[in-house]
Amino acid sequence: MIELTFEKDGFVREQEGPEHKLSHFHCVLSNGQHVWQDDGRYEGLAWNRLAKYLEGNSLNIDEFWLEFKSNKKRLFVKPPAISWARGLVASLGGSNFSCHSIGIWDGNHFTRAYYSSPDLEVREFYISKIDWDLPNLIVRKEWPNNELKTVDS
Repeated sequence: MIELTFEKDGFVREQEGPEHKLSHFHCVLSNGQHVWQDDGRYEGLAWNRLAKYLEGNSLNIDEFWLEFKSNKKRLFVKPPAISWARGLVASLGGSNFSCHSIGIWDGNHFTRAYYSSPDLEVREFYISKIDWDLPNLIVRKEWPNNELKTVDS
């Protein structure tokens, strides 16, 4: 059984609290289920567990959100292929920031944006042409019949 968090519960809210101040991803799946990032609750990263759950149940991500308390940003609707990672980025000027690295593959280009955590503002953005073999990539089952649809916050 793959363990995921299907409701925004005390564990997820604690990660947003004053001790951690972590934002998190939230996905709406093609069967209507909601999944929240819960790194540290179960073994393995939430993104990797989510990928296995989607594959094992023939599901897709229909909506992808970043959230911190009441600040919620819906970034994509039915992304054809998406990757996610949490990291630390050193920006020009010498300041570092905790971020979510979100990537979208449209078949020709890979678009990556770095959203600062916890304020969820885009700090860096780039588009590149790279190989299909990307780490942490979750692909829609009906690919490539789906077009990229971004959603403004």
